[in-house]
Amino acid sequence: MTHPQPGSRPSLRFSAPSSSHLVGGQWRAGEALIDDTCPCDGSVLAQLGAGEAADMDAAVRAAREAL
Repeated sequence: MTHPQPGSRPSLRFSAPSSSHLVGGQWRAGEALIDDTCPCDGSVLAQLGAGEAADMDAAVRAAREAL
């Protein structure tokens, strides 16, 4: 097994609309952002959409419908 060198970071790429959530196959726009930081140096890796109660309710409904 190989280990990453100190100070190196894997390249993470994911393309999604900014501050959005994928719920039931549809992107839901959000307003607030949360910084996802690297624990080793505190740098910001990404900004993620902060969901609200309505987003959670929609996700639960979509999950129940999928079953």
